[in-house]
Amino acid sequence: MSFAITCPNSHHSASTHLQTGSVWSKKIILPLLYAMGGRVPKIVLDRATCSQQRMNQHGKPCQVTASHAGLHPDIMDLLDAKVLSRNIEHLISLSIIHVIDSSYVSNDELARNAFYQAKEHWLREAFRLCCHVFPRSPIIDPSFGSIGRELLDALRHLLRLHAENGLEPPHCQETVETLLAASRLETANTREKLLVQAANSGSYLHKTHLHAEIAHEWSVFFRSQGRIQDSDRVIRQFLHHHGPNIQVSWVSLGRLRISQAYNLAYKFDFDTAHETLKWLPSSDNLSEGEVYLLCDQLLCSGRILRGQGRFEEAKHCLDSCIATIGLLESKRLLIVSHLSDLHCELDYAQCNNQSQTHLKEAKEMVVREIGGARESHRHSRGLRRLLLSLLEVDIRQGLFHEAKTWIKELLDLYNKLLEPDINDKIGHVRALIARARISHLNEAEGCWMAALDQNSLYNPGEEDVFTCGIIYLFVSLTRLQLGRVEESKHAFRQAREVISRKQPQYLIPGIGTYLFHYVTSELQSRAGWTLPKIAH
Repeated sequence: MSFAITCPNSHHSASTHLQTGSVWSKKIILPLLYAMGGRVPKIVLDRATCSQQRMNQHGKPCQVTASHAGLHPDIMDLLDAKVLSRNIEHLISLSIIHVIDSSYVSNDELARNAFYQAKEHWLREAFRLCCHVFPRSPIIDPSFGSIGRELLDALRHLLRLHAENGLEPPHCQETVETLLAASRLETANTREKLLVQAANSGSYLHKTHLHAEIAHEWSVFFRSQGRIQDSDRVIRQFLHHHGPNIQVSWVSLGRLRISQAYNLAYKFDFDTAHETLKWLPSSDNLSEGEVYLLCDQLLCSGRILRGQGRFEEAKHCLDSCIATIGLLESKRLLIVSHLSDLHCELDYAQCNNQSQTHLKEAKEMVVREIGGARESHRHSRGLRRLLLSLLEVDIRQGLFHEAKTWIKELLDLYNKLLEPDINDKIGHVRALIARARISHLNEAEGCWMAALDQNSLYNPGEEDVFTCGIIYLFVSLTRLQLGRVEESKHAFRQAREVISRKQPQYLIPGIGTYLFHYVTSELQSRAGWTLPKIAH
């Protein structure tokens, strides 16, 4: 079936009529809008007339035009900026299209009829157009988050119509890239569905770098859900399938190696994690994507070193990382938070320094970022991480009144999260531990137990982590201070059972250092109780 738009009794092409704003423009624009839900952000058509920013498999920025999208020639004729603008204005003047809240809205019966005359065609064309304009990465498109979220409704609508009509999206690179990009903006449940669809479309394509990208996104998703074994499995399956002589770019392989290293760090296998990161760029002349990958490698190395308690070395890595030109805001906020936490650890390590230089520097860097984060990302993960770091600094400085303000805000934010990822779960427990640390004696035990219960809720069957051992020690100390000696002994035995089998952990500031040293010192001085030498 041909879908070329021609005028009866005329040899003129569709493009001639499109330029004059004739009725034929309705037969292209209206069914496209209808296919995307009848309410389409103006940015869709605005971006369609421009080249789109992309990054190739080697991390080099490039541009693609609508000709790469596989659109029908008649639609290509429409995507000239002046032609499209003239036709949109014509339809607005006829009140067929309305502009509402920066969206084109059309419920015209003509649009519906035109769509259903060739439903599969318009669904395919609308999907290709949506994929073409959907941003791919914040590295090359700073508006990735804002524009991507603006386009999500149209993409969701198209995917739903495809499913309802028993159709599959086109099996092409544009589809895979769009689904992967959209998945980064969605909640966990929807994200998983988009990854399944991306993997299905990718299975029809013999493009190793796309398969690597899919494997990477799966690994990141699984890890965010605390499914470390699954995250590791998808990487190993990809590497095994493609063999030792895999033909894939350094950027694609580097992302997988970094993801592997994070998985190993979560399992406290820090030595192997370091080995996994020992790889070098292919040349001195690095592409933009390779520069960002090196930044990711430094960030990962810094977090591994922190996990080992090597705080000065970790700080050196993160200082180098944050110096990356054009660093994404979300990543910068995360690095600042990690640096602030490291300053708290270094302040304790250098306890003879009474000037609190580290704490002052930590507070300055966090406060400097929080204002902007509140304005632009009120409910972002970055803001929550910054607040946790500021909270720690204030507690270390004895500013308990200010600390209580941050605790209240953080617990309110965490309690509202519908799908907290692994980092938010740790953050929530960290906020509860902070509350317990500054609570009154008669409230302390309940606060410590609340932190323990929350950890159990998030991680059923994993109550024997080092952090839980520290909580048991504080419960023991609290009961001892209240004169409940036998109950205190019971909590101490629970702590000893956990800690004797674990190496110190530093995921939460102070857990393996100043909090541990304080509580064990107090229990020894008050009751003479000591722990066996802990594993390292």
